[in-house]
Amino acid sequence: VLAFENYDDHNRAGRYSARDMAVNYLESCDQNAILFTYGDNDTFPLWYAQEVEGIRTDVRVINLSLLGTDWYINQMREKKYNSEPVEMVLPAEKYRQGSRDVVIIMNQLSEFVELKDLIKFVGSESDQAKIKASDNSAYSFFPTKNIKIKIDSTEVANAGFLNKNELAKMDTAIMWEVSQNYFSKSDLAVYDILASNNWKRPIYFASSSAPDTYLGLTDYFRLEGFAYRFVPIKSEKIADEVYGYIDTERMYKNVVEKFGWGNLGGQKTFVDYQNFRVLNIMSAREMYAQLIIALASNNEIDKAWEVVEALDKSLPIDKIPLDYNSLTIIDALYSVGKTALAKQYSETYANTTREKLAYFKQIGRRFAPSVEYEKRNEQSALKRLIELAVTYGELEFAEKLRINLMEEE
Repeated sequence: VLAFENYDDHNRAGRYSARDMAVNYLESCDQNAILFTYGDNDTFPLWYAQEVEGIRTDVRVINLSLLGTDWYINQMREKKYNSEPVEMVLPAEKYRQGSRDVVIIMNQLSEFVELKDLIKFVGSESDQAKIKASDNSAYSFFPTKNIKIKIDSTEVANAGFLNKNELAKMDTAIMWEVSQNYFSKSDLAVYDILASNNWKRPIYFASSSAPDTYLGLTDYFRLEGFAYRFVPIKSEKIADEVYGYIDTERMYKNVVEKFGWGNLGGQKTFVDYQNFRVLNIMSAREMYAQLIIALASNNEIDKAWEVVEALDKSLPIDKIPLDYNSLTIIDALYSVGKTALAKQYSETYANTTREKLAYFKQIGRRFAPSVEYEKRNEQSALKRLIELAVTYGELEFAEKLRINLMEEE
């Protein structure tokens, strides 16, 4: 009876989402890339895809959580599959356990200092390159929080990853200020790789990584799928947790031609909580929304509609429910004239929200505080749906949503 009753909850028949999500990360990268990842779900499935299926073995996947160990840093110096050794400034002995596990960041210099020079300074064993703590132990340190990487325009142009318009926007140096007071060994290794690379290999950061792992570089990000590419062009921040700008040509090709979702949209496919969770971590629908809006702003409406169709087919809302973070896709649908679909998404989400709010009403006073945060989120979501409907001229629909909200408040 136990096996019979619980079979559906564990049925993975016809579902290959873990594999396809991993391939999506790899296919977000250009040839011979370095991809920094952070957690389990954006690392181990990628290694499976490379090791077992031989997919995108040119990409070097570097897990930031492991990069704090000397043995893992040493592995990066070796060829792996079709990925050449990763170049670094500091030799292996400078990363031995117990050495440079923490690098202090001082603000002794106000000017911007070349990153490679800072890495060499950290690697020095001289007394001038050490700072002593109260227990008399010595730490390597950065003498400034202001860092720069001089841009070799010839190398960038020869690499071919920027078009003419982008090349015209390129400055003479990448410059950023770090906010933290120390670096971990992993942080130091990332900076070491950046300092050594000189645009010879594309460098990416998984879009699902924690923001603090981006090390202050987000102004120089270009989104190409489920990874941000480090580029020598500074972009203005447009919203929280939206970094850089979008390469619409590459990202469109990735989304429409390369990405798969392991049959999550299949009629008989069971989609469990873990898949919902990973899709949320990946910000899957938000990624589609950003591309749709970017294509629309470039007046590439036909391509935007293709992306809408790809999304609706791959991640249908009857299999993968919308959540608060998915409101951006409704905005995107309105923006490209997919009003009927935007209203369908809105109504589906509103109905789910009403059910949740009705449930919250029934909870006794004792447990009410435990759902207060979620309750406010759901109310905010309904208000946002109303705002979107008003913004795009769907006043009658907005009034319908407003009545729903009043009934549940």
